[in-house]
Amino acid sequence: MNYIISIMPSLLSGAKMTLILFLWTLIISIPLGIIVSLGLISHFKILYLDYAWYTIVTTINLYFLWATIIGIIFQRYNAALFAFILNYTAYFAEIFRSGFQSVPIGQYESAYVLQLTKWQTLRHIIIPQVSKMLYRQSATK
Repeated sequence: MNYIISIMPSLLSGAKMTLILFLWTLIISIPLGIIVSLGLISHFKILYLDYAWYTIVTTINLYFLWATIIGIIFQRYNAALFAFILNYTAYFAEIFRSGFQSVPIGQYESAYVLQLTKWQTLRHIIIPQVSKMLYRQSATK
């Protein structure tokens, strides 16, 4: 029992650091995931290839590549945050990409008839439907 009490400050400190890392990862990677997913469904082939490459590259390889070839060395917290953000951005991008592709084409056509811009279509019609679909999918699992 004394051992558990003696390590409790370290455990609480680690739990606090983990929660902070988790929150920053979500705050940064979800919006980036939306942007990357829009690049994945883009009709611009150069943009599509860049984002497809991004989702294939693993974070560990990228980190070691930067450290060995370019010479950029991160502190431990920054390296973990950077790695988690890259990893979860790729993960969320694939989730959002599938959500964007599941919206019926009639929704886009309706927005075109209403003369909405692409940004207005995404903001007011597509993204709310994607978030609702993703929420329903996660609630059923």
